[in-house]
Amino acid sequence: MNSSFHLLPEDTVRPLSRWTRFLLVAAGVAALSCSGDGNGGDPVEPETGSVRATVTGEGDPLPGVTVRLFADGGNSALASLNTAANGQVTFAELDPGAYDVDVVVPAGFELAAGQTLRRDVTVEAEQTQSVTFALEEIEVLPTVGQIRARVVEGEDGVPDVEVILFPGAGGAALDTLTTADDGRVLFESLDPGAYEVEITLPTNFEAAEGDTTRKDVNVTAGVTTDVEFEVVGPPETVIEIDVSNFAFSDEDLTIAPGTTVRWVLVSGTHTVTPVGHSEWTSPTLDTAGEEFEHTFDNTGDFPYECAFHPQMTGIVRVQ
Repeated sequence: MNSSFHLLPEDTVRPLSRWTRFLLVAAGVAALSCSGDGNGGDPVEPETGSVRATVTGEGDPLPGVTVRLFADGGNSALASLNTAANGQVTFAELDPGAYDVDVVVPAGFELAAGQTLRRDVTVEAEQTQSVTFALEEIEVLPTVGQIRARVVEGEDGVPDVEVILFPGAGGAALDTLTTADDGRVLFESLDPGAYEVEITLPTNFEAAEGDTTRKDVNVTAGVTTDVEFEVVGPPETVIEIDVSNFAFSDEDLTIAPGTTVRWVLVSGTHTVTPVGHSEWTSPTLDTAGEEFEHTFDNTGDFPYECAFHPQMTGIVRVQ
């Protein structure tokens, strides 16, 4: 599922302007200062750094693994990214200071010896700090096998999907599991032989073209057998708000959860700064046509303003 900020894995190549890179910033990190230089000049930008995390499995890059960024000692993730094909993610535009990084260990893997699940990282301005998580596949007993199922939308794992295991000859379900954040489940200690794996499609999802929701799987002793289901979710709903003439074009917007709001700069230099909440960070838009967007998954009222022009206010009501 896509994050609210459409975060891109590290190996995605796309030319980005300075402020467009704010679309890569996760909620709660690296908010820009809203003050000027004290003489009515341009807003002052803090120097920022980044954290690059690498996840390996048996020494090889491991894609599709969820890595999370926290404030030092925090319990709520500031950002969550899935590793790209090179096993890496990068959290960019971070204010200097202390952070924690952890990994959501995929089904069928465990931390390698000497590894810890959560790491302390100190970000320095203009520097990239690196951290590596080494994972190993869980050893399978030579007399039984495993089935590792994953549900994906594009390259992203889909969480909270019910996955059901049946005997190959039909009959009652043997086990039911729910996918983790990375879209994976693991059926362990299975006798060798034929099985079927079925997923229950989430609301408003359907199987991708050419795929099915139930598949035959053959289990071999001492082996983990992978099976993947590709699904397609509902199209994203996007509502645009123009930012110009010292006003937001829709100052009181009511939407349903899952809707994306995109603020588009028409003229001037303005911010979209949260007021009384931290649903998103505070981007500055200073080039005509520049955009900032956020997908609202949580219900509630989310007021905002331009930090440079407090008379510019707006609210998004999610219900």
